[in-house]
Amino acid sequence: MATIPVEECGCITLIGVSPGEAAPLAKWLRDEFSPSPELIRFSSEGAMEIGDETHWGLPATGSQEEIEEDLRAHIAYIESL
Repeated sequence: MATIPVEECGCITLIGVSPGEAAPLAKWLRDEFSPSPELIRFSSEGAMEIGDETHWGLPATGSQEEIEEDLRAHIAYIESL
């Protein structure tokens, strides 16, 4: 689902996907779509459920595997809270 919840800010929501499934889309957004890859942020359902409104920055460079590692690190951090 794609929305624009705040002017000049887009939001893409992925539902029912793993970090491995989300990483290719995140890499494509960063490398092929976004004019400012350093501005791509992400969060997770787990974070929202506990009220954590922090948005993690997607690495501005790096492989799909590195993006997947960051997504997994986010989930591990949230689960440790």
